[in-house]
Order: sequence, then structure tokens, then C-alpha cells
Amino acid sequence: MSAEPLLSVRDLAVSFEGEDGRVVAVKGMSFDVPPQRAVAMVGESGSGKSVTAHALLGLLPSPPAHIDGGEVRFGGVDLLKLPERKLRPYRGGKIGLVFQDPTAALNPVYSVGAQLSEAIRLHLPLGRRAVRERALGLLHRVGFPEPEARFGDYPHELSGGMCQRAMIAIALAADAELLVADEPTSALDMLAAAQIVALLADLRRERGLSLLFISHDLGLVAAVADDVVVVYAGEVVERGPARALLGHAQHPYTQALLASVPPLRRERRRRNQPVRRLPVLAGAPPLLTRGDAGCRFAPRCREVVARCREAAPPLYPVGPLEVRCFLREQPRRAALLPEVAP
Repeated sequence: MSAEPLLSVRDLAVSFEGEDGRVVAVKGMSFDVPPQRAVAMVGESGSGKSVTAHALLGLLPSPPAHIDGGEVRFGGVDLLKLPERKLRPYRGGKIGLVFQDPTAALNPVYSVGAQLSEAIRLHLPLGRRAVRERALGLLHRVGFPEPEARFGDYPHELSGGMCQRAMIAIALAADAELLVADEPTSALDMLAAAQIVALLADLRRERGLSLLFISHDLGLVAAVADDVVVVYAGEVVERGPARALLGHAQHPYTQALLASVPPLRRERRRRNQPVRRLPVLAGAPPLLTRGDAGCRFAPRCREVVARCREAAPPLYPVGPLEVRCFLREQPRRAALLPEVAP
């Protein structure tokens, strides 16, 4: 496996023009997606996850969106510097995108087979028969029963889970190297969500895909990710190997997210724990129109100190993790985190 990341995002900054001024939605976002690894981006709604995903592929409307700085390198090429014509082979070709709501992402007036065939024709020099064969093969692989019979079905004739399978087939139309899945299960019931996660895991193994999995569900993240990036108010607050981060989270925000995950019933029984009320993270994310000094999480943090309100912390190395918190500045803090293999 190459040491070079397939996708490298450095200091990405995105803002939107609004009625109350400019909203800084993403600030200094940096992370890597290595070849053949799954990276999960986690955070509550409004943290900048989807904005980041759409910025990678030039899908943000401009105006009101503005890319204020940074680099998005795929295979060494900075996608932010490419004109639209040269970006097309990457968008939907080398990089496939699975949207949050498949019923809204699919065109309601075209059949699933027609939309998949169009995606194939846009990126591969194939004749009509070869396009149809490839489309049928992809539908079969993502779990369509009798793909020949369902080829002409329209999105409204399919369940949410089947629509999402169709979206995954479209994302893989041109043998993508990277799959960006933006909250791919949030519009699905629990069974369909579990099936989509299992499908993504199988496709990764079969095709050697890299995956950027965006979610607010830490249960799904634990099942999918090799590495995790936790974002809050448009900033990375913690990142590192999934096993280390989920088992020994160091940032107060990550700890609060993990504490809000309800334990399984069998887990409570095994540990003889009573049913308890889950902790709630008080307060709300900051107004991103303001340029307040200090840590963005400080108003909601239970461990806040005066310094947190005066200066913005950098990312500090803590074992295999990087943590944006002054409490993790001292070297002795690293001793709190046992070394955990990625």
C-alpha cells in the first residue's frame, strides 16, 4: 500500500454569504484518506461535514458559497484549481458520491436503468450493448433482485433502500477509486441502513476502494471506519485510528458524543446496569457569523478554563490521536492514552 494518501485535504476554508453576514462553515479543515482505507467524518448536524464533501467535488453553489482557501489533492492533483471541464473525469469518475437522500438525488422522470447508463456513457467509451450489460451487472452487484426486470423502474417505484443501492451503482459506474458517502443511511430504516453499510464494506474489500464515510451515527462509524475525523463548528477537533479514538477519546466533544450513544440491552444486562437517562450536551453550536476568539467548543465544555476563551487551541499529538484541546497540551497527558494499534 502506498504511503501517499489518495485524497489529501489541507486547510480547506468555506464560507457562505448570508443575510446576517458571511458564515464561516468550514475553517482550516485538514485530513487524509489513504488508499484502500475507510475514513469516517463525524459530527452533529451543521458541523460542516456535508459542506466539506460537496466542496471536494465542486458541487457548492457559487454564490453564495465561496472556497476561501486550502487544497484538495487527489492523486497529487489539486481539484480546487481545475476548471469545470477538467474536473468532470474526477466527479463521478474517479470519485463517486453517494448522497444523503437517494429519493431526492435521483431524477424522478428517468428510470433507474437510464440514469445508471447515462453515468456509464459519460465516463467510459462503451457502445450501447456494453453500457447496458455493465449497468445490469452493477445493479446485480448492489443487490437488485432481477435487475433486467427492474431496469426500467422509476425512483418512486423503489423503496428508500433500493434507491440508495441504485445511487451506489451510479457512484461506481466508472470504477471509482474513492467513494464519498454523505450520510448514506440517514433517510433509511435500521434494517436498510445496516444492509447499506454491509454493502459498502463488501464493495471496499472487492474493489480495493477508499471510502470517506460521513455520519453522525457512531455505531455505524465503529462498524465501517479505519480512521475517524471528528468535526465541530467547521473544525477538526480530534482525529486518529478508529479503535484508539472510539475507545479512548480525548476531546470533551468526542467524549460527549460517545456518552450519548445508548448501550445495547444485552450489554446492560451483562453488566447488570439499570436503564439510565443519557447525558445531554448543553447549549448549541456557535453562530458561525461571529469571529470570536478562543475554542469554538468552549461555551459548551464542562472542562473549560480561562485560556480556552482567549485563544484557539492547535491540534496536539496524544498517542496515535491529534486533539484540539489545551487540556491535552502537556506531555504527561499522553500517558493517559494507552498505545492502541490502528
